[in-house]
Amino acid sequence: MEILITCLVSLIAALIIFIAIRSRKITITDWLLLAVTEAEKQLGSGTGQQKLKRVYLWFTERFPVASYFVSFDIFSAWVDKALDIMEWILEIGEDGNGKD
Repeated sequence: MEILITCLVSLIAALIIFIAIRSRKITITDWLLLAVTEAEKQLGSGTGQQKLKRVYLWFTERFPVASYFVSFDIFSAWVDKALDIMEWILEIGEDGNGKD
């Protein structure tokens, strides 16, 4: 009986953590846009891996619980998406409507 209760409590805790991470995804996405921009300012171009590692360090400091559940590979994919969004934003800024 004790094992069943322990498993049930663990399952509920995992579900709560999963929901918390999913509900903060927008916050993490917004934060990633700011973080990759700041890393670009600090390290400049041609330093992709250094920037990725720096942003990951900042992520683990800013979102410590989420960092336990997000692998570096998944985080790297999130950064790639944030960079795509940033590139799109810059394109819109250059010509006003995103079209060439």
